[in-house]
Amino acid sequence: MKMVTDNKIVRRITSLYRHYVVKEEYPMLTSFSRNGLKKEGAIGVVYMLHHICAKDSKRIPTNEDLKVSPFFLEKMILKYKKSGFEFLSMDNLYKLTISHVKPEKPFVVFTIDDGYLDNYTNALPIFEKYSVPFCIFVATDFIDKKAILWWDTLEDLI
Repeated sequence: MKMVTDNKIVRRITSLYRHYVVKEEYPMLTSFSRNGLKKEGAIGVVYMLHHICAKDSKRIPTNEDLKVSPFFLEKMILKYKKSGFEFLSMDNLYKLTISHVKPEKPFVVFTIDDGYLDNYTNALPIFEKYSVPFCIFVATDFIDKKAILWWDTLEDLI
């Protein structure tokens, strides 16, 4: 087995990102950035979501920007289905990137960070309805009740 240094891994991931993936972090990444990556030959979209629930206008906008409504998620899925995109799991995305084979169709990957309850109650039924794979990166300190959700606490204090 060949040993790979951390530096080589970072360069490899950066290379794969720039050549294979357009990353849309709703709503932070501008269309200018997405178009720039497309010009470099990117052939897919990876969504990094957090909360799948309605926004609350009484809360701090910065925190609320991490929310995508169930309606919006369903609308995105339908948009990509209609446009002929393929929905990939993280495993399939990994296999695609190491194969260096350009897929026949553009792809979409959905990831969700932290593992909030609304991922289960709101997102899962939508993903199941359309047979769309997704990956949740669970923050284990949430489960172990070790996490300090300072951003929510700050918002409650304000």
